Amino acid sequence: MRHLLLFPALITLVTAAGCGGGGGSASTPVDPGGSPTEQVLGTREVPGAAISVERLQPVVPGATSLFRVTITGSEVTAVSARIGSSYGEGEVVIATPVASKPGCFDLMMPIPPALSPDARVWASATLADGSVVESGLTDFALK
Repeated sequence: MRHLLLFPALITLVTAAGCGGGGGSASTPVDPGGSPTEQVLGTREVPGAAISVERLQPVVPGATSLFRVTITGSEVTAVSARIGSSYGEGEVVIATPVASKPGCFDLMMPIPPALSPDARVWASATLADGSVVESGLTDFALK
């Protein structure tokens, strides 16, 4: 019976996990603890580009969770991110480009065992012109 209840949530998660899909709608799957398994953490606009971060799996302290970074408005050569409550804190993870979805990058992020309430995703993207876009203190809180 439990498998039958999880199957519709799995189908919803798989179909919404594409770049630009999902993100906080009423049909977003929910983990057994009651938090959304998928959630848009925000978008940061900069001249010529925008960077968005989406959590695709629940955040469990001491485990890993899948995140997606999407860059629009500019060609991207590299994306990295880390989780922490301040700049420079946390393990840096290099993103993997999502096949056939330009500007979309996935990261399997380690979640700190002692996750602080003000933890956030600190993302960095290197654009084709060599400029670097980074998130700030008010971007991408792990809500």
